[in-house]
Amino acid sequence: MDGGPSVNPTTCAGDVRQRLCLSLALLVALVAALPLLVGPGIVNTRAGGDSPFLIQRVQGLAQNLRAGVWVARWMPDGAYGLGYPFYMFYASLPYYLAAGLHLMGWGLLWSIKLTQAFGFLLAGLAMYLLARRLGARPVAALLSSCVYTCAPFHLVNVYVRGDALSEFYALALYPLVLWAATEVLLRPRVDRMALLAVSYALLAVCHNISVLVFSPLLTLWLLVGALGRGGERWRAMGVGAAGLAFGLALSVWFWAPALREQSLVQLQDQTTGYFFYANHFLRGNLVQLAPVHNYTIDEQRTPFSMGLVQAGVAAVGLVGGLAAAFRQRVRAETGRDEAWSHWATAVASAALLGYTWLMTPSSQWVWAHLPLLPMVQFPWRLLGVQALAVAVLAARLPALYRERMWPSLAIAALCVVAGLGGLRIDRLPITDADVSSSSLMLYETWSGNIGSTVRHEYLPRDMQPRPYTSAVQLAGASKPAPLALEGSLGEAVLLASHPEREEWRIIAATPVLLAFHTTFYPGWEATVDGVPQGVEPLVGLGQIGLRVPPGEHSVVLRFEGTPTRRYTLWGSLAAAEVLLGLLAWHCVRRLRASSRKVD
Repeated sequence: MDGGPSVNPTTCAGDVRQRLCLSLALLVALVAALPLLVGPGIVNTRAGGDSPFLIQRVQGLAQNLRAGVWVARWMPDGAYGLGYPFYMFYASLPYYLAAGLHLMGWGLLWSIKLTQAFGFLLAGLAMYLLARRLGARPVAALLSSCVYTCAPFHLVNVYVRGDALSEFYALALYPLVLWAATEVLLRPRVDRMALLAVSYALLAVCHNISVLVFSPLLTLWLLVGALGRGGERWRAMGVGAAGLAFGLALSVWFWAPALREQSLVQLQDQTTGYFFYANHFLRGNLVQLAPVHNYTIDEQRTPFSMGLVQAGVAAVGLVGGLAAAFRQRVRAETGRDEAWSHWATAVASAALLGYTWLMTPSSQWVWAHLPLLPMVQFPWRLLGVQALAVAVLAARLPALYRERMWPSLAIAALCVVAGLGGLRIDRLPITDADVSSSSLMLYETWSGNIGSTVRHEYLPRDMQPRPYTSAVQLAGASKPAPLALEGSLGEAVLLASHPEREEWRIIAATPVLLAFHTTFYPGWEATVDGVPQGVEPLVGLGQIGLRVPPGEHSVVLRFEGTPTRRYTLWGSLAAAEVLLGLLAWHCVRRLRASSRKVD
């Protein structure tokens, strides 16, 4: 009688440990998200951020998606109901996720909370996968994931800067992009290149500033990693460069129009006053000395710093990485002659030191002369990339105590307590019933903000001075009849309204210049009785002006794509088609190779 298949006890134990460590990493991420999910309403962060901005952004996107506008560029209820091109400039990937959940039947507030919670899970999982791909054992990957999940700046973006959902998601995508880049370096093939392209494109449409500050690290990661690939170095470089190029092409529909149309809005104050980078360098507060991180923000205290435990992990990780590189130990799990993880440790060490230096006043000359860097506004934003580097180095710690599990679990628990123990949660006790177009306009009035930014920077340049209310708001969030600036208007009836379209029945007694209660921005076009009619910006008022002849007319306003928006969208679609074609070709080749082996 034949015996059953043999079982390797060592392999089984390894699988159990792997599942246990991965489960613990996800459990820590859930614990970090727990304050979001318990209690009424949403987390309130008015002291350091504006949580209601989340509601406004998700509600505006849901309006667009519900109307079939999949590439949203216009926030219809922003600017007191006049609308403005918020999504043209603000990368909104996580808001698409929240709006999609809302359309699937989840309440608006729960859609936001679930999106935030998923961001924690994605960050923890991606960091775990990255550490494992670099050769870390499961317990080391668990430690790396916990260090990243509970990094103070990671938590700050939810619990202090409540409106920073896009930046929070960028931190979740950082390790995912590096994982995809590492896959390219290990196996420079088309399918790995596609992973890198898609993950990099997701980052590009997630947060403008984060892709700017992260790209130098990603480039260095690919370059140094490729140089260590011996005979495959040029192939790895080429496939990596192709992945980045495809990522930019897939996301060109967003970033190219945003760059091209900067002069059409009021971005002139984005780097002045409070937002001037020199006001936010870290000095003696680079590391917070409290064992448990203090998230209080006032005139004397700020949470925008490294945590004490995090700094300790960084210091020991640097030493451990240098020691391991000196000994040139290669983990048996990699099965390679080359010290695969040592180059990653070197890059992470350089990133830790470089990004930390850029947060200090000694780097001011770099900020003053490097184009686009002042748009980062806050040097402490680099804490996100720094946290990624620390987490990569944390995977080196277990080698210092012979990979024993309990010290790693103790350090991970210390990171959890130090990161989460100081949170003091304030809640905004509202329900979905409290959210409406009119209530969001009232919030704009109360806060003094336009749309969901504090400096009305995405208002069109012709809207000066900025408005503080509108006829739409005074009419209970419904569009009133347009104003007759010249001539005599008999009647105006709104027949249909859509985020990017208005249909009116207009009766004019004389030739009339109408001012519609909609913000003018390039892309708005009009037809009068089906015939195209040019619109004009009303300087100062900043609204759509349209000249209508006497008589009864059907007037339609549409927000159309400009040539730049159309061509870049076509470019992204073409890049997606080419990438899919390359993947299909790659799959066919692999299937043919497999069939030849079978024969």
